[in-house]
Amino acid sequence: MDIVSGTGDVLLGPDWHPVETADGADYRWLADDATAYVPAIERIEHRVSVDIEARHAPDQAQPFGLDISIFDDEDRPVAQAVVRGRQTIQFHLPAGRPKLHAVRFRAGNPGPPAFRVFSIRAEPLRPEVVPLLAGFRIGRGGWYGLEQQGGDVFRWVNNDAEIVVTDAGANVLELDAEPGPALGADALKLGVLARGEELARFVIESRRRITLDVSGSHEVPYPLTLRAENGGTPLPGQPRILNFRVFHIAPN
Repeated sequence: MDIVSGTGDVLLGPDWHPVETADGADYRWLADDATAYVPAIERIEHRVSVDIEARHAPDQAQPFGLDISIFDDEDRPVAQAVVRGRQTIQFHLPAGRPKLHAVRFRAGNPGPPAFRVFSIRAEPLRPEVVPLLAGFRIGRGGWYGLEQQGGDVFRWVNNDAEIVVTDAGANVLELDAEPGPALGADALKLGVLARGEELARFVIESRRRITLDVSGSHEVPYPLTLRAENGGTPLPGQPRILNFRVFHIAPN
């Protein structure tokens, strides 16, 4: 066994000490500037989870700092952490062209290895119709399942679909929306509510992007509700009410 899964989601580069086992757990000591590689085959974000522990020498009582950077044409920090004992650190690698991400781990203290790592895993994040990494996620309500057609990724909505604001720093919500057949020939009259308070209203005649300022609206987490004020007409042979749909916005 080793600290990587063996499925190819993470590959170990230089400056890792040999694998050891204690109390049934495999781990590797981490030398300064140790590198791991994450293959990205598709243009989607990846979430990396590192199960790590700081080990103190007798004369070292302070927790250790750890810097994690993407290492390609330039050093770009993706995460910083102060490691106290054993914990799991998670960070995201941005979407982009297919490549092999090189991720460098640099300890904030010189000398012998201060960290040991029990596992590193990378998980591709499938496209979603809300900007996950910007502090939002899909909530409850009238969302239908994620679909893909003709290169588009989208979800149909019946009504009262929730988007949860999870980050206090999330200021702007951008959505790509289109009226559905349950509206007939009418434009979509879309209200956006936060805890029952209307924040904005849009009239959408065809597919377009809408932008909503949510800065300082409520204490996080809180739901935004997308409410169609018209529509609701069922279609022959279609069990779903397709009032509108929201598309995934691909990163640049």
